[in-house]
Amino acid sequence: MAGFEDLAAIVEDPDMGAQAYTVIRNDGNSEWFEGKWQASIRRLPFFGVIFPPSQAQTLLVPEGERVKVVMTFYSRQPFALASMGGSSEHKSDTIEWDGYLWNVRNLDPYTHYGFNAAIATRERELS
Repeated sequence: MAGFEDLAAIVEDPDMGAQAYTVIRNDGNSEWFEGKWQASIRRLPFFGVIFPPSQAQTLLVPEGERVKVVMTFYSRQPFALASMGGSSEHKSDTIEWDGYLWNVRNLDPYTHYGFNAAIATRERELS
C-alpha cells in the first residue's frame, strides 16, 4: 500500500502532538506469588498522538459511558480489548495518561494502515 507508511508515521510525529503514555495490560493470566494468586499485569510504554474522538468514534463507546470524557489514543503498537473466549479472560487495556486512568472501550480497525487506535473513557485520577 504505497503512501500509507506516511500516514502511520504521523501517529508518532512529535510535530503532530505525539507523546508518551503507559498501557497497563492484564492478559487474564495469574500466578502464585507470596501465598496468593495475583494477576499478571504488565506496564507497556506506548507513543502516539492523542485526540478527542470524532462523532463516529464516539458512537463506538457503550451508550452509558458516553457521559465520561472520551479520547482516542493512536499508536503503532496494538491495544487489547476485553474478550471472554478461550481458557482465560482477557481484560481491556487501561491507559495511564495526563494524570488519569483511561479504560479502552473500543478499537478502530486501522491495522492495515500500520497503526492502531483505541477509544478510551477517563475513569479516575491517579493518586
